[in-house]
Amino acid sequence: MKNKIIFLLILVFLSLMQITAQEPADLEDLFFIELSPRIIGLDAGLGYRGLPLFSGLDTIIWLTLGGGYESVGFFRKPDGKPYTGSLSGYDPRTSPFYWRINSQFAVGLAQGLIWNDRIEKNLIEIFFFYKFRYDVHLEDSEADDPQLIFDGDFVDKEGILHNSLLLGIIWQDVDKKHIHKILSGIEADISIEWGPEFLANSFISRTDFLRLNLTARAFLPIFDAAPEAAQNMFSIYFGAFFAIDYLTGSYIPINILQTFGGRYPRQGLGFAMRGFEYGRFSSRFKAVNNLEIRMNLPEIGKGVFMPGLVFYFDTGYYNFLDFEEQGLLFSTGAGIFINVFNITNFTFYMQFVLNDTRLTGDFYNPIAMEFNLHF
Repeated sequence: MKNKIIFLLILVFLSLMQITAQEPADLEDLFFIELSPRIIGLDAGLGYRGLPLFSGLDTIIWLTLGGGYESVGFFRKPDGKPYTGSLSGYDPRTSPFYWRINSQFAVGLAQGLIWNDRIEKNLIEIFFFYKFRYDVHLEDSEADDPQLIFDGDFVDKEGILHNSLLLGIIWQDVDKKHIHKILSGIEADISIEWGPEFLANSFISRTDFLRLNLTARAFLPIFDAAPEAAQNMFSIYFGAFFAIDYLTGSYIPINILQTFGGRYPRQGLGFAMRGFEYGRFSSRFKAVNNLEIRMNLPEIGKGVFMPGLVFYFDTGYYNFLDFEEQGLLFSTGAGIFINVFNITNFTFYMQFVLNDTRLTGDFYNPIAMEFNLHF
């Protein structure tokens, strides 16, 4: 059943992108869509830039919606300290994991300060968003072993509704329009996200947090075998991603602890560090650095399919701050990806943990899949 749902979502996703590609040019100048599929779910953003406040700069009104049904991890013991797989009565293969129904909404404004002719968008842009999120955590009453999230005294163990305000500034200079799908340039943003309790954050569970975030990514072309060819033959480029995240507050929700913030939030160290379980190291202070070499292989039909190889090395750091628990993490691995219709990538990895282990004691994850490339 899940495979059928995934296949249907992929078809809907591709159809939406095909419709968007056929819009008249004047509508393309005013509206644009960002879509990010989940395994069972979808995040969609609609931007409108038809009301510029300043000549020669984009003023973008954003509306984003998202939702999904997803399996996530919770790696805390009932006393709140990290679960490492050795606590009696809990199975590390099943106890940390549960299902979550998630819905998200955001509306905001992005205003350009300086224009970038190279990529034809704002070079420097300030942004402000109101964000809403509602999660429901589903307990498996038929599970053979207890689920960690429901055994502790966590305010949002059943789910949460919370609101927050996001303010930041972003530098945009990554060129994504190369005919051979070679990325180049730098993008970085710094932001503050505030979710105080008085912002209607006590109806379901309780929320009170402040997040500071810095995120940056960079890409450098290395080699292109046939730069004048209409289709990619063989090309290589380097990619790097860095994020640092600090949280404070009287109650920080689980989903905030498990993510990096910023203009484009992403999952925390249990995802950013490939090879470790999803949801681990949900700490108040965390940082990650991903390094990649991406090789684009010969394209199959112009704009149809393009396979490729990716080799990576990840470094991460976490510090719970509230108690003595911190660590430095390393992982490496390789994968294959395929670009589909210039819309998204499907990536499959073999992942190796270098200085720690997965909770089951393994040093590697033989197969992992994600939509698009890692960053």
